[in-house]
Amino acid sequence: MRISINQILLACVLSTCTLSLSAQNNLQANTKSEQLLYSKEAKIITSAFKAATIVPQANPTIDWDMQLMNFGNIQAPKPEAETAMDIAKKEAMNRKLSNPRTEGQAENDHLSINNTIGLKVANRFRVNFGSSVPPDNTAAISNDGNIVSVVNSNIVFYTEDGTALMNDQNLSTFYQDVPNISSFIFDPKVMYDPEDDRFILVLLTGNTSATSQLVLSFSSSSNPMDEWYHYVIDGDPSDKGIWTDFPSIGFNGEDIFISGNLFTDPPYSFEETVIWQMDKDAGYAGEDELATVIYEDVEIPNGNNAFTVKPAILGQTGDYGPEMYMVCTRWGGNRMILFEVDDKTENNPTLSAYNVNLDQDFTFPPNGIQLGANEPIGTGDTRVKSSIFLNGKIHTVFSSEHFSGYAGIYVSKIDVNTLEEESVILGENGYDWGHPSIASFGYDSNDETLLIGYLRTGEDIYPEMRAIVVDEDLSPTQSVLIKSGESPITVLDSDPGQPATVQRWGDYSFAFRKFNETTPTVWFTGCYGLFNSYGNFIGEIQRVENPGPAEAEFSANPQEGFLPLEVEFTDESTGDNLSYFWEFEYGTPGYSTEQNPVVNYEQLGTFYVKLTINNGLDQTIVKEDYIQVNPNGIAPVAAFTSDITIGQAPLVVNFTDLSENDPEQRLWSFPGGSPTSSSEVNPTVTYNNPGSFKVRLNVQNEAGFDSEQIPNYIVVEAPTSTQETAANIQTAKVFPNPASERFTLEFQLNEKMIISIDIRNIDGSITKHFFREAAKSGRNQFSFSTAPLSSGIYFVEISDASGNIIKSEKLIVN
Repeated sequence: MRISINQILLACVLSTCTLSLSAQNNLQANTKSEQLLYSKEAKIITSAFKAATIVPQANPTIDWDMQLMNFGNIQAPKPEAETAMDIAKKEAMNRKLSNPRTEGQAENDHLSINNTIGLKVANRFRVNFGSSVPPDNTAAISNDGNIVSVVNSNIVFYTEDGTALMNDQNLSTFYQDVPNISSFIFDPKVMYDPEDDRFILVLLTGNTSATSQLVLSFSSSSNPMDEWYHYVIDGDPSDKGIWTDFPSIGFNGEDIFISGNLFTDPPYSFEETVIWQMDKDAGYAGEDELATVIYEDVEIPNGNNAFTVKPAILGQTGDYGPEMYMVCTRWGGNRMILFEVDDKTENNPTLSAYNVNLDQDFTFPPNGIQLGANEPIGTGDTRVKSSIFLNGKIHTVFSSEHFSGYAGIYVSKIDVNTLEEESVILGENGYDWGHPSIASFGYDSNDETLLIGYLRTGEDIYPEMRAIVVDEDLSPTQSVLIKSGESPITVLDSDPGQPATVQRWGDYSFAFRKFNETTPTVWFTGCYGLFNSYGNFIGEIQRVENPGPAEAEFSANPQEGFLPLEVEFTDESTGDNLSYFWEFEYGTPGYSTEQNPVVNYEQLGTFYVKLTINNGLDQTIVKEDYIQVNPNGIAPVAAFTSDITIGQAPLVVNFTDLSENDPEQRLWSFPGGSPTSSSEVNPTVTYNNPGSFKVRLNVQNEAGFDSEQIPNYIVVEAPTSTQETAANIQTAKVFPNPASERFTLEFQLNEKMIISIDIRNIDGSITKHFFREAAKSGRNQFSFSTAPLSSGIYFVEISDASGNIIKSEKLIVN
């Protein structure tokens, strides 16, 4: 049973006793000490060393620019192999499906709603074009408005109006001057330090104990185009044969803190959580080394290892340190662990762990439902996703099942002195919320108003991005839209005859404050459904008090016309202090924040237009089939032929377009071929594997569109003499081949395994060793720039952990 200070004070008043301030402090200390689980001294290890100093280039000379992506699936495990989490998520899904959406039911309608705080979405734009699986969105903004935005595959710098300072760069290109790191780069986290006016970026390289490293980077100023100092840290700090995954980063006035989950080499198993503590000022100064200590085998009660220890960053400007707070949840229940570091790196710090009893239980959320796809979308587990230190409290968000049965968000506040906790679980019937992040939305360090950015999906919407606020009493506002989804997310492959694959989603979003604004302002970045994959987006959210009435309306001139059609849109909305977000189906641009945009349509058909206005609250109007684009002339008729339709692999086929009525655009589709698609008039395609393959040709001109598809058009027979494919690799294909800019090798693995990928010259010598890393089972794509290669013939080889070549593919470079 917990007894609060207020209860004790009341008892003293009733008994006419007086409790001094010093006595109160002693009581708080006693209460906290009773919850102490253990203390652990830091271990001094080899200092992090500076590996490179770079000056970013807006358009750098591209080296190999390599990337490995996995499209294997996350199938539900067989019943005999299910973990407690698998069972809990399955039970949550069953509860959700038995509680269908109630029409007209509002979000958080069981809670007291705050209608005095509004969220005005000002600037917003798409970021990080191109994405990995999953994106892992992270971003930060400086006081002078520079934005660093990073996803799993690339990094870009912007100003706050969306102007790119540095164009999208593959992470392997951005870090190509850092020696001896793996080309397998993932899990970025970036933050801005308002006290020292710098950016801090951490990410991981390598996913085996032999290659695992952390790269910690400091900007030399608030301008990300100035120098960056890159430091390298061993991802297996005590040589235990483990590697680091899923880093979490935080800092106080003295030091940098990074936690990581450490796994064994394949087959993977979780071993422990490690926390690094390093001298922050030395990194800002670009010194050769950063004094470093670690805490190993970080535990929680019942002998379990902690999992994802989340440092709490400072929510507002002000003093924070030398103490540092971190929090951890694991699996579910009514308990959280608070970790406290008592001093800076050079003063022999100690890590103490405290038990925190929660006001209510949390449990694994069900996976999400999405419009237009049978595949569910992953809401993840209950690990802490985001945490800040504000007004003597740790404010934390993570995923949990909502009372309606759908996936929701647990919001928690813990007093670091008394360990008293209060919380609320946000969500709504009919929609799943996931991957939340948190930032201060208050006017000062005493204002505990919080903004929460999150992802949202449902049976009638594509995966989208939204934001909501909770006030000091944890009463929520109405949420606002940051970016609606345009498609489901279906990037991961499904096995025929097996349950639908759970699609990756997130795996995290990022909310971050702009510290020098007089009006509380938070930016939020995350992902949404786009082209059946991920779009990455960012939005600026400003606090508005007592938003007034508004109503959305617009007109267009013309509403109908011939292809191509230019349309002028006119805002006719009512209300004060409005921002605008237009969405145009098949329009160019596809969205706009202008009040009266001009849009071009280059597709035939009828299209919807959506306008969301915002003055602190959203008001939306959608006009279906509003714009009609008509043909002008005679539509084309698609037809094609080829010089051969049957033969042994590898089979080279020359296709000829026979379409009538002068098509202006065409798109060929060649499943099983290389390339798999082409916009050439008469393309040449190579079929490397036996099978029967369909061919499709889409053609279009100003008058219309037509398509011709012939099933089983190309029949490829097995070669008369060929070596049997190795048992652990199923198929492989290369495209385009010949290649002039970028080359892709796609291969299927039966199981996760350590592989090497190399390029050999025609004389057998190694031209480039790309990496030796663990690759996941299922479909993988490895791609790289051919810019460093001279014209000629090469061989791309995949080898297993023993050095045996399991696949070799010829590459022709033009």
